[in-house]
Amino acid sequence: MGERILLSALCIAALTSLRAQSYTLTANEQLPIGSTYTLREVQNLAAIDTTLGQNVTWQFNDLIATATTSVVDFLAPGATPYGASFPTADHCVHESGIPRYSYFSNTADSMSRIGYYAGSLAIYSDPQVELVYPVQYGDSNSDTWANSALTFPGTYDYDVVGTGTLILPSGTWNDVLLLRLRLENVFPIVQYVWMSATNGANLLLYMQSSFFGPASALMLTSLEVGISDHAQELELRLHAPSNGMLPLTYANAGSLGYRVLDPAGRLITTGRLAASAQPRTELIDITALGAGLHLIEVAGDGQRRTMRFFVD
Repeated sequence: MGERILLSALCIAALTSLRAQSYTLTANEQLPIGSTYTLREVQNLAAIDTTLGQNVTWQFNDLIATATTSVVDFLAPGATPYGASFPTADHCVHESGIPRYSYFSNTADSMSRIGYYAGSLAIYSDPQVELVYPVQYGDSNSDTWANSALTFPGTYDYDVVGTGTLILPSGTWNDVLLLRLRLENVFPIVQYVWMSATNGANLLLYMQSSFFGPASALMLTSLEVGISDHAQELELRLHAPSNGMLPLTYANAGSLGYRVLDPAGRLITTGRLAASAQPRTELIDITALGAGLHLIEVAGDGQRRTMRFFVD
C-alpha cells in the first residue's frame, strides 16, 4: 500500500461516471487497505425514500447532516491492537462512531466477519457471511452466526432490492446497489444500505426503528481511496503497538529509512532499518506519540510503503 488520494464531491461524480454501470460488485473491487470515508448522521429521515427496483434515481441531495460523525478506516489487521486474535483476517474496519474494530476475511467467493472489538473481544465460532460474490440485483443470502460475546446465535440475511443512481449532498454516485439487511439475535434489526458497486463503500445507511432504538441514518460526506503500488511494495508487516514500541517486521536486501508522521503529515521521528535478507522485527520508539491514528512511511532502493497504525 503506497499512497492515498482524496476524492472530492466533484471527483466522485466524474470517476463514477467514467466506469460503465455494471451493478455488480466483486471481491477485488472492494476498497483497499488505507482507504477511509466519513459518514454523518442524517437529520431529516423523512426525506429518505426506499424505492425498490432497477435503474432508480434516489434524489437525496436535500438530506441534512448533523454534527455526529463516524470515520470508517480500512486497516491491515497487524496494524491494529487486536489483529493477533484474528490470524485469518485480511482486513480490519475501524468505525470511530461506535467505536469498533471489525475483522474480515474477504475471498473471491464471500466476505465474512470473523471477529470484532467493541469494549470487549468477540470471536466468531460461526463466521457471519455478509456478502456473497458477485453481488448483483435479485441476489439474496441467509446465514447463521455465533460469537463469544453473545449467548445466543443469530442470523444475517440480505436481499439486493435495487440498482440505480444515488444523489447525495456530497455528490452523485452511479452504479449503486440497494441492499436490505436483516440482522437478528433475539430481536431483529432491519437496515437499507446504498452500496457502491464500484468499490463497496457504504454511501447511505438507513436503520429502521427497532427494540434497540429509533430510526437513524448515516450518509457519506467524503472518501479517500487507498492506492496499492504492487511494483514498488516492500515486504513489511506492522504489529500492534505495545509499551511505547511499534514492532515492524521486514525483509529487504538494502537498508531502509522510515518516517513516523501524525495524521496531519507532520514529521515526528525518523530512523533506519539495517538490510536483512530474512524477516527481521525491529521495535520503533513511539513514546512521543499521543493517542489516535498515525502513519509510518518506509522507503529505500526506489521502493516505498506507507501504513497506518493506532495508539490507544
